Amino acid sequence: MGDWISVEKRVKIGLQTYVTRSLLLLMLGAGVILALWVVLFIIGLSTGFIAQANAGETQARAAMDDLRLQGRFTPPPAGLYDYVYFTPDGSVAQSSLTGEALAQQLARYGDRDAVYYTGTYLTFDDGSSCLFCWEYHASFINPTLQRWFPRVEVLLGVAIFISLVVFFLWYVRALSRQLRGRLAMLNRASEQITAQQLDQPIEAQAGIREFDESLQSMDVMRVALRQSLTEQWRAQQQRRQQIAALAHDIKTPLTVIGGNAELLLEEELPPQQHRMVQSINTAAEHTRQYVEALQQISANAQGGEAPRQVTIEYIMRECSAVLAPLAATKQVRLAIKVQNPAQQLQVYPMMLMRALENIGQNAIRFAPPDSTVQLQVVQKGKGAVFTVQDEGPGFSSRALLHATELFWQQDESRTGTGHYGLGLAVAAEVAHAHGGGVQLQNTDKGAKVTLTVNAAGQMQGQLP
Repeated sequence: MGDWISVEKRVKIGLQTYVTRSLLLLMLGAGVILALWVVLFIIGLSTGFIAQANAGETQARAAMDDLRLQGRFTPPPAGLYDYVYFTPDGSVAQSSLTGEALAQQLARYGDRDAVYYTGTYLTFDDGSSCLFCWEYHASFINPTLQRWFPRVEVLLGVAIFISLVVFFLWYVRALSRQLRGRLAMLNRASEQITAQQLDQPIEAQAGIREFDESLQSMDVMRVALRQSLTEQWRAQQQRRQQIAALAHDIKTPLTVIGGNAELLLEEELPPQQHRMVQSINTAAEHTRQYVEALQQISANAQGGEAPRQVTIEYIMRECSAVLAPLAATKQVRLAIKVQNPAQQLQVYPMMLMRALENIGQNAIRFAPPDSTVQLQVVQKGKGAVFTVQDEGPGFSSRALLHATELFWQQDESRTGTGHYGLGLAVAAEVAHAHGGGVQLQNTDKGAKVTLTVNAAGQMQGQLP
């Protein structure tokens, strides 16, 4: 994160100012483009590359003056005008126009006595006449360019339009990239908090006041969240330490009670007293199992082992050594499938194996005889997904919601079995310690438990 958290000093502006400035720059750029094309147009006029709008009329009147001096019609030089020569009887003898263009001009200038702004008649002594006509628009002097682009104004308008569109698209893209860069700071800050990387302050500056205020608010939230998680973590540690100490202290009197009860059972006692002593011994044994369960929870929470690299093969071999005898006793087949046994994982090995053994024992306990319990592991990035599937009755709807809670039992009246609703709760806590989780579901054949692990300590690594 250090590559983007910089203390770069920027002049902060408001979002309204930023938008206004962006619009002004857009209009300024459009004005510069228009001014540039106008300057190019003026340069073309001044250098004679482009003829002025009245160049056609000027050339036509110069040709008419020459014909007046001659007193008869001779073909005038080509220019930015057109002509039509009529015989004394009014028929067309010669013209620079042909076809439809000629017909349009004859219809347009049909009245010889009228006054036209873009045309005039010249009459000769022999009764013949010549019509000269022109258009008021700028034209290229070069004949080839004039043929391809007869109207410079149209070409100039198209060029201005294309230039403005290209500039607009470029400006929008540049502005969007700039805004994405500022928004990326907010996204990275959010991702930092989501990943619980709470020790690193959020110091990025976007240069826009509203964005910086959001970053500052997120930094305040980061500090508050870190403090809250730290206090919660310390409270949990203190509570678990108290549970561990209490469980340890209870074991001594329980041992005395159980030992004395066993000694009394070896004596010849009346039936009623024997039943009472047996009840005391049974209750002491149940309480001892309960205390051992509390110690198991405390052992998971204390984090007594350090994470290390182990292979999936090692984890599955150790789990099989514990689960295979139990499965054989229950007449259940244990099938283990490993996708990549050599894949190494950064985990808490003992905690992870204890969680898998708890899930496996739970599956074997509810699996019917002559059925199969399948333990499968699939690599997922730097972590893995473990699934345990049995062919038993499956989870009830309440179990799917509560089975990972401490001390929850599907049959709350069941006591004396040594199961206190801890197996799946311990597994969920171990998965959380590895940045993963536990998912319960039912399949067509039975129940399925999925335990996902990532890197060990991923969730708690940022806490003291």
